[in-house]
Amino acid sequence: MLPYFDLSKLPGAEHGPALHIHASLYKMNFFSNSIEAGIELLKRSDEWLAKSDRPAETRKLTHWKAMALRDGAITINNFYEEILAVDNNLKDCPHLRGLIDIEAKRLVKGLFESYFPSCADIRHGVAHLAEFYSTPRQLATHSKGWINAMIDHSYHTSVNGKAVSYDLTTPTLQKLRVVEARMWDIFTPIISEASNNKFGDPEQVKLSINYDDLAGRNFSAYNSSPLQVGKCIINRMRKHLARRG
Repeated sequence: MLPYFDLSKLPGAEHGPALHIHASLYKMNFFSNSIEAGIELLKRSDEWLAKSDRPAETRKLTHWKAMALRDGAITINNFYEEILAVDNNLKDCPHLRGLIDIEAKRLVKGLFESYFPSCADIRHGVAHLAEFYSTPRQLATHSKGWINAMIDHSYHTSVNGKAVSYDLTTPTLQKLRVVEARMWDIFTPIISEASNNKFGDPEQVKLSINYDDLAGRNFSAYNSSPLQVGKCIINRMRKHLARRG
């Protein structure tokens, strides 16, 4: 499992926002795993397309690829929103800010922005696709090159006359994993030295954070949305803190 925060290291007034920071780190892992699943869907769809000789099946598989690419665009932007959420919650945590390397956090945010400089525009293009095509004026406003185009494992669109694209590939996943691991590293000063082996398992184990192993962590046990996952994490951490207190 991913680490817990040791909230005993923080004043009570900071527990709430700190729990939300912790949930954001968990959701970054959730979103990274979603990108990994999307890459696998593209790979499997390509394999099945190579064997398909039926037009209806070919259309369906092509739609699966497009779904993965559109979902990936929104997921990468959601990952970025969690970075911004960490920043917002830290504003209410002066003691926590004094424990972590604020400059390192700023650099990690900049690293993500250098990896995915157009993530917000791409997400906007996916979310407002129908609007962009709705009238000749809208199309002229946004169109510059492709709108909603899938080229191999890349998604291309145009927003406000700006052509933007991203790749749903292993290098994209690796970049997210790097940012995710560095975000966890920043909060090492308040990570608990002991953590439950599983949610609900009372056995305490010594925590050893292996950031290379983050790729193997997932939320499959929840089978839930990121919002529900975040709520579940916060509730369980509050119960964990209450048991300790």
